[in-house]
Amino acid sequence: MERDYYHNPVRKEGHYPADAALGLEGSHTPALARLMCLEGADQASYQKAQWHLAQTGGIHVEARQIQRMIQQVGAAAQSWQEREAQPGGKAVPIMYVSADGTGVPMRKEELAGRKGKQPDGSAKTRQAYLGCVFTQHKTDEEGHPVRDYESTTYVSSFSGIDEFRSCGRTLCVAA
Repeated sequence: MERDYYHNPVRKEGHYPADAALGLEGSHTPALARLMCLEGADQASYQKAQWHLAQTGGIHVEARQIQRMIQQVGAAAQSWQEREAQPGGKAVPIMYVSADGTGVPMRKEELAGRKGKQPDGSAKTRQAYLGCVFTQHKTDEEGHPVRDYESTTYVSSFSGIDEFRSCGRTLCVAA
């Protein structure tokens, strides 16, 4: 597909109007953008994400494109996660809140000045905290809880666990 590109030399930026009309994210479909972000976030490196997309789905996307997509979508996702809760929500009988932390391998420059568990006191990982909140209104025929459709909210942060807090009906990271 060929499409027109409009460049603004004063602002040193441009865009493809057709991309916006088609709902594309950085010249990729929303489904591919989501896959790129999921793989990029789930893998230890963008190169591994590139390899995994190629091996499992025959999707050939450069590691650098995956990194750019995550940076583009990540900023908007972070703003969305840190938004203020909207008042007036419907009461739910049961709400589940779960949180956990795990060590995430990082580059040396990201770990400068951090204490770690290595014999010399250095760190190889950085602690990432994850939270999940969802609601339940009904149970299945065996009495097991059934998660409400689209009620799940996830939050993650490299900030300390003390900075997780309640924001209305969701788990948020303190600003």
